[in-house]
Amino acid sequence: MSRQKLKWFVTCLVYRSSVGNGAQDGFSVELSLRAIRAESEEAAREKALLLGKEEEVSYKNYLGETVCWKFICVLDIQELPSDKLTEGDELWGATFRAQSDGKLSLKEILSSRR
Repeated sequence: MSRQKLKWFVTCLVYRSSVGNGAQDGFSVELSLRAIRAESEEAAREKALLLGKEEEVSYKNYLGETVCWKFICVLDIQELPSDKLTEGDELWGATFRAQSDGKLSLKEILSSRR
């Protein structure tokens, strides 16, 4: 069986923070763009899922509270045209509709990209 050529993909990983018991009103969300090299989009997704889980972290902040960053999902994967990249090329893009009050809902963002 011949091996397929590896392609480059850009993936968007979503992480959410919690502090202490997680009862605070707000929380932080991080969108992290990562380059993944794989034979297919499915293989890139598997690698991105593993990477996201491996990078979950907990630490104490300056108040002694435990801060946890939990991997939520792979928001998106897009293949990169690695043989045609030039400076300034967009590597990843997404458009989200804001609510009438101008706020973005994380739930709506995540559900729109799956």
